[in-house]
Amino acid sequence: MRLRWPRDLFVSEAEELLQDPFTARGLWLLARAFVGDDALDAALEGGDQAVLRLLVRDIDSIRDEYERRPLFSERHGRSRQQPAPGLGWAKEEVAKLAIRYYRTGALGRELQPSCPDDRTNDGDPSAALYRLTGLEGLWPLGRSLREHDDDAFFDVLEALDGLVVMPRRRDRHGYASCNWHYGDFSRQLGQRVYRFEVNQILTFADVPYRLAESGEDAGTIVTTGGDDLAPLLEWGAAQQGIEAGEVCHSVSLFRSRGATPEEKRSAVVSLARVLEQHRRLLKTELRRDEADLFNIANNFDIRHSRDGQQGDYDPVFLDWVFWWYLATIELLNRLLERQGSAD
Repeated sequence: MRLRWPRDLFVSEAEELLQDPFTARGLWLLARAFVGDDALDAALEGGDQAVLRLLVRDIDSIRDEYERRPLFSERHGRSRQQPAPGLGWAKEEVAKLAIRYYRTGALGRELQPSCPDDRTNDGDPSAALYRLTGLEGLWPLGRSLREHDDDAFFDVLEALDGLVVMPRRRDRHGYASCNWHYGDFSRQLGQRVYRFEVNQILTFADVPYRLAESGEDAGTIVTTGGDDLAPLLEWGAAQQGIEAGEVCHSVSLFRSRGATPEEKRSAVVSLARVLEQHRRLLKTELRRDEADLFNIANNFDIRHSRDGQQGDYDPVFLDWVFWWYLATIELLNRLLERQGSAD
C-alpha cells in the first residue's frame, strides 16, 4: 500500500469523513489518495469507516508512492548503485499523472470527459495548454513531451498548476454509460496535491528542480538546495517571522530556475539588510562572530561598490553567503521566540 497524497492532507480529509455517517466519499478518498486498489479493496471488505480509522492511526508507517521497500541485497548491505531514471522518465510519469487528473475531474469542470447522456463534448486540455504555453498539440502529453525540449516540459508543469483543482463531489446518472460528473472544486487543495505528486516524481528522477509549494513563487519551477538544504529554503519561502516579506522575496530570487549572479546578489543584499536591522541582538548573542557576518557583505562587492573591495570572486561564493545569511535569520527567529516565551 502506497500513499499519493501528503500525509497530513489525507489525515484531515479522512477525519472529516469520519465525523459523518457512512458515505461513499470514503471509498472515493481511498481511490484517489492511494496507489493501486489495496486500500480500496480493504474498505470494500471491512467497511470504509474502519479502514479510514486504521489508516489514520498507521499513516506514518505507510510508504509514499515512489518510496521503495529495501530489497534483499540492500537489507544485507550489498546494495547496487543504480542510476536515477532521469528527466525522460519524469516526463512519462507526468504525462500519466495528467491523464489521471483529466479522467478524475482534477483539471476542472470544463476539462473532463464528455457525458454521452447530455451529449457534451470532451473538454480540450490541448486548447487550455496552448492558451497558457503558446505550444500547439500538447495533448496527450506523452508524445509531445518527448518531442519538445526541457523548457517546454517545465512550462507545462507550471501551466498545469494553473489548471488543477480537487473535486470534492461527484455524481452520475447511472445509465447511458455515464461518466462521473465532478463539482465542488478546491483549487488550493488541488494545487497542494499536484505539487506534492510532481515533486515526488522529480525527486525520484533526481532532477534538480521542484514546483515551489509555498512562498511568492509557489507553483513555479525552482532549483533545489539538495537534500540537506532544501528544508531551509522551504522555511524561508513560508516563514512568518522577522521581515517575512523580504526573506520570502530573497528566497524567490535565489531559487528561481536560471537565476543570474545579479539576482543572487540581490537576494544576499536583502538578507544582509534583514540581519542589519537586528544587529544589536546578534552582537549580544554571537559576540565577536557578529562582525564577520557584515565584513563579508561590506568587504566584498556585494552590497556596496567601493574601492578596495574584492570583486573577482567565484559566483558560487554568493551561494555560500546566501545559505549562511538565511541560516542566521532562522537562528534569529528562534532567539526572538525564546525571548518572547521568557517575557
